[in-house]
Amino acid sequence: MPKPYNLPTALAVIIALFGLACSGTGTQPTMSQEVPDGLITSTGSQINEGNNSNRTLWGIWSFDFDPINLSIETVPLRDVQVHFNVTPFLLPPNCGDCLKIKVNSFDTVTRILDADATLRNPTQLTGHDVRGILYTNDYGHELLNADDWTGLWDIAGGQTINPFKAFAKAVDHRAFPPGFEDTGKYLVYIPIPPQWEKITFAADASWPGNCREPYEITNFQQETIMSDTGSSGSISIDVADWQNDVIGVSLVAPEIIGTGWGQFTHLSGNTWGMELVNIEGAAPGVYHAETIAASENSGAVLLCDFVEITISGEGIAGKYPGDEGIENDPDVIFVENFEEGSLTDLFSNWEDVKNKQNIAFSNDVPYGSGGNQSLKVHHVGGQDTGAHLYRRLLPGYDQLYFRAYVKFNADCGQIHHSFHAGGYNPSTPWPQGGAGEKPAGDERFTTGVEPFGNAWRWDFYSYWMEMRGSPDGYFWGNDFINDPALTAERGKWVCIELMMKMNNPVTEHNGEMELWINGQSWEKDGQLISYLGQGFPNGGWVWDSFIPNPSGEPFEGFRWRKDDNLKLNFLWLLVYITAAPDGHISEVWFDQVVAAKKYIGPISPK
Repeated sequence: MPKPYNLPTALAVIIALFGLACSGTGTQPTMSQEVPDGLITSTGSQINEGNNSNRTLWGIWSFDFDPINLSIETVPLRDVQVHFNVTPFLLPPNCGDCLKIKVNSFDTVTRILDADATLRNPTQLTGHDVRGILYTNDYGHELLNADDWTGLWDIAGGQTINPFKAFAKAVDHRAFPPGFEDTGKYLVYIPIPPQWEKITFAADASWPGNCREPYEITNFQQETIMSDTGSSGSISIDVADWQNDVIGVSLVAPEIIGTGWGQFTHLSGNTWGMELVNIEGAAPGVYHAETIAASENSGAVLLCDFVEITISGEGIAGKYPGDEGIENDPDVIFVENFEEGSLTDLFSNWEDVKNKQNIAFSNDVPYGSGGNQSLKVHHVGGQDTGAHLYRRLLPGYDQLYFRAYVKFNADCGQIHHSFHAGGYNPSTPWPQGGAGEKPAGDERFTTGVEPFGNAWRWDFYSYWMEMRGSPDGYFWGNDFINDPALTAERGKWVCIELMMKMNNPVTEHNGEMELWINGQSWEKDGQLISYLGQGFPNGGWVWDSFIPNPSGEPFEGFRWRKDDNLKLNFLWLLVYITAAPDGHISEVWFDQVVAAKKYIGPISPK
C-alpha cells in the first residue's frame, strides 16, 4: 500500500490544479490492471486524448522523506512517458498562500505521519474531482485514510491499483472553484529505515466538467451471510456516478468465489446487489475483497474499493444476527455491548474501573453490529497510562472463549498491554500484580492478546507456573506465534477471540490456548501456530519466546495450575500505554464483548 508523505500530495495537487505540469515525450502510461469482461465498452481501452475519458494527468513526482528532520524533497519525473495539453489553463498569479501545510505529528514509534493540507485556488478556472494518487510500492508505505483506489496512470514497480484522496468532497459536484479553499487530513504509515524513500505521486483532475467514471464506492452491506461450501448470502453496494451511467460492478474475492469475477446486478438508484456463493468453501472468518466499477463513458477508467465479507461458522454468534439476543444463549456467561444509557450504568457492570476520565461512549461500531455505541478509551502521552475495565466471572470455569472487537486509531501509540483473561485464587474484585514474577501455580495465571510493540503483530502474552524467563533474570509474559505477517491493523475494527482450557488433572500438561483474528486461525509453514496444546505446534524456545518451526520439537502443552481451585475467573479490558511521546493522542475502541463456554465467532450481520 502507498506510503510517504501525503503533504506532498497536496502540493502536487495544487500544482496540477493550476496547470503547472511538466510534459514528457508523447505516449500515455497505460493501466496494468486486468479488466473484467463486460466492464469496458467499445469506445476505447486507452486513457488518452480523444477517448471518452476526461481525466487529465498534470504531473508525476517522486518524494524523498527525511523523518529525522521532517523534511521532504520533491522531484518532478520529467522523463515520464506522458503528453498532455495544458493550453486551456492559465498560469496562476503569484500566490504565496495557495498551499498551507500543518504537520500535526510524526510518531517515531508507530511510524505514522499526521498532517493537514489546505489548498486554495487563485485562478478563474474550476476543476472537478481532483485526486492525489499515491503509488503502492514494495517498501510497505501505506495511505491509511484513502477515499478509494484507481488504476489510473500506473507506473512500473507498483501495484495495479493505488489509493487516492479526493478534494472538495463537501462541495456540490466536487467542484474546486476560483478562490475556493479546502483542507484534508493525511495519515501515512512510513516504514522503518531505509525503506521510506522514493515515493511516487501523481496529480489528476477532471476538466472542464466532472469525471465520467464513477467517483465513489460506498455503503457496502452484507445482508445475509454464508457458512459452508455452496451457501449463499446477499450483498449490496452503492456506486455514485455523475452521469448515472454505471455499466458494471464486479467483485474480486478468490478465497470465496475462486479466480473469476462476481457480477453485481443493478437494483435501484446507485445500489447494486449480488447473491454471493461460497464456491471455494472459505472457512469462517472475515475476508477482504475488491470491488470494481466502470461507467458507459469512462473508457478504461475504473474505480475500486475494498470491503470485508464475513463467513459464519458453528459459533454462537451465527445464531444471533447483529449479536441481538446473544446474551440469552445458554452457553453465554457474560456480554458487554456498551449500550448503557450512561457511563455510571456501564461502570456498575464492572468491579474495577481505572481512569474514568479517559472513558467515553462512541457511535463508531463494528460492521454488522446491532448496537449504536462502543467504548472509547482516550490517552494523552505523558499524562497517565490509559484506562481499564475489570470484572470477575464467577464461580470460575475450566474452559472459556473470550471475544471482543477492538479498533486502534491510525496513529495509536505503542500498546503495552491490551485484552487479558485468566484466573486468581482466591478471586479478587481488582486485577492483581505480579509483572516480572513467575506464578507459583496455585494463585494466578493470565494471558493477554496484544498488538506487540513496534511490530504491531498479534500474539499471546502469558504468565503461568512453567513459563520461561528472559535474559534479564525476570519473568515477563511469554509469546508464541512470532509471525510479523499477523499484522494488528490500525484504523479498522478487528474481532479477536481467545480460548483457554485448563489442565485436568492438575498434574498434566494438557492445557490449551487458541487465538482467532476475524474468525480465522493462523498458519505458517504448513502448521497451525495460533493453537497450542500438548504436542502441537512444533518449534522451540528462545528464552521467553516460543518460535514455531515444523522441524522443531512438539510444544509441551500448558500446565496452567497445580491446584484445581485455580480457574478461569476474570476478564480485563485495558489500554496500557507507557511509551507515547508527550501530548500524543491515542484512541482505542472496544465493543461486543462476550464470554462463553463455546466458540463465539465474529458478528453475524443482520
